[in-house]
Amino acid sequence: MRRSLPALQLVVTIAALVAALPLAAQESPPATPAAEAFVKGVQAVQAGSATGYTQALTLLQSVVEAEPANEPAWFHLGVAKFHTHDLQGALDAFRQALNLSSDRFGTRLYLGRIYEAQGALQEAIDMFAEEARRATESNQAQAKVALARAYFKAANYSGARDTALEAVKLEPRYVEAMYIQGLAQHKLKSYEEAIKVFRKAHEILTDYLDLFNALNAAQERAEQIRERRQTEESLAQEYNWAQNFAQDMGMWPALNKALGDAYLANKEFLMARQAYRNAADLNQLGDKSDPDVYTRIARADLEDARNQYFDKSALFTAIALLKDADQQVDQALALNQKWAPAWAVRGQIYAFQATTYESAPSMNIVSHTYQDAQTAFDRALQASPSYPEAMAGTAEMLIGQAQQRPSQAKEMLQKAQGLLQQALTLQPDEASHYVLLGQIALQQGQYTEARTHAEKAITLDPQNDTAYNLSGLVNYFTGQLGQAIRDFQKALDLRPRQGQYHFNLGNAYFQLQSWYLARHQYDQAYRYTPSAALAKNQFQRAYILYMTALTYHETRAYDEEIATLNRSLVIDISYFDAYMQLARAYAAKKEYRGAQRALEQAQQRAPSNRDTSQVYTLSGQVYEAAGDAHAAVTAYATALSLDSTNVIAQEALSRLSGTSKLNANAA
Repeated sequence: MRRSLPALQLVVTIAALVAALPLAAQESPPATPAAEAFVKGVQAVQAGSATGYTQALTLLQSVVEAEPANEPAWFHLGVAKFHTHDLQGALDAFRQALNLSSDRFGTRLYLGRIYEAQGALQEAIDMFAEEARRATESNQAQAKVALARAYFKAANYSGARDTALEAVKLEPRYVEAMYIQGLAQHKLKSYEEAIKVFRKAHEILTDYLDLFNALNAAQERAEQIRERRQTEESLAQEYNWAQNFAQDMGMWPALNKALGDAYLANKEFLMARQAYRNAADLNQLGDKSDPDVYTRIARADLEDARNQYFDKSALFTAIALLKDADQQVDQALALNQKWAPAWAVRGQIYAFQATTYESAPSMNIVSHTYQDAQTAFDRALQASPSYPEAMAGTAEMLIGQAQQRPSQAKEMLQKAQGLLQQALTLQPDEASHYVLLGQIALQQGQYTEARTHAEKAITLDPQNDTAYNLSGLVNYFTGQLGQAIRDFQKALDLRPRQGQYHFNLGNAYFQLQSWYLARHQYDQAYRYTPSAALAKNQFQRAYILYMTALTYHETRAYDEEIATLNRSLVIDISYFDAYMQLARAYAAKKEYRGAQRALEQAQQRAPSNRDTSQVYTLSGQVYEAAGDAHAAVTAYATALSLDSTNVIAQEALSRLSGTSKLNANAA
């Protein structure tokens, strides 16, 4: 009957332990109670079950009391205590074992694991490093993997990557080493390298499982199996660490999730979703009842939707992806209604919908409101009060709303700031939190603080395009236009199809009076801003055209200016500023009747008396240019009656009437 690999390992381990007993034991003397208890205790530990560890505690405790110098008994007592969560007891037992034999491999590994579990990472690193230094060649890889894992937890990602690679060179199929190496590459933003490592590990796991299943299902005679050299011995020799990772540690799904994360960071959305689905694949030892799998698929859908919208202007593709994302969240919540990550992703989905497009029942398109998003974020925080993604999601939503609701902006920004500060206590190295804090400071006019946050975000994540855009805005508003241009260009290097970055760069060139360069960037911004009718960006598109028209005005290309303003008004027929600029363009061409007609349109759409006053002021200037002083006086007088603080109208009326001072009542 074929033994499974775990059974083979058990036999080998017990044989080694028996060999470690004094030579007298080989002469078959009568077994002592302590010797019997020792063997039974070791067997109980090797069983690897909760019951086995509990049984081992009593047996091995009696052994060490009877034989205080029995180092293997102390070691296995430490193992039993470690797995029954008595860390202090385990620590004492392993220290005793180390005192009795300082060169036995494995003791320092467990001591390091205890320190690791207690968060004493430097102590763990020291212990693992010493174990690696003392280990024989056959044990070097295991010690280095433990050291790499501790480096990773201590945020020494370069050390983790390099040490894990050393382990792989010693054991080419050491999957846990590859897993840690890939995680470290991800943290170092080397996403393609991480993908290569994870895929190689995945291939090894697949090969291992295929061979394992083939051996278990084989109907051939033993001789035929050995002729193919696909034997249990070769499986144990070549794929021991693959089995340890996949079956003993149960981490194959974690590898698939990590691979998905690397694909997602590299914007390979389809591959990311497939990797996440593999984490639920039973053939890859996955778990269909894991809500995290469906949450990750939803997050990949959401990021894909953002990419489709911002980088490809494909609104309807984005809408379809968001619909699937919401359905994935439904699956996650069906498995666990209190799964905070799913609620947080739902909040992000709804906030993005509220920002980008309207519902269209006739097209079976459903958007959501900011209130819907807030409800989802609240559910996430109810389930997990310290969940940073929900805090940051709420903060980002509040920052966006504050721009649209000036009367409530102060309160919203204060709340957002508080949430982000809480999130940073949990995720101190998350660059996106600093970007959001910088956006708050920017809205509040606190430019020094905004700059500090932008620089911190760039230091943490040099590939963060939003951080460079934030830095560019700070430099723009503080008059450092050259640096602003460099920052906006860096953001575009990372995300070349982001319309907002092109617009910001265009504004910087506009302030430098580089009209042609500004116009080129505005053209790019318009190109990369979605045009679908139900998108909530029609004013943005109209405004981009308005700014483009201003560049034509400055270069005296008035026909192009008029054509561009008319394109803007097609998008937003009520665009007051566009009508005013249209009047200026006609006046510059000395087509005064056209200018006055544009001003009549502007007057009908003026949002306030002060704006109407500006319309009449410009009308007076047009009449003056046309040589009709009387009509100009009437226009200026009307402007002053609507706004007594209108200095331009007051000075013009004084000049035309020949008086030194006029006021609204005199007019």
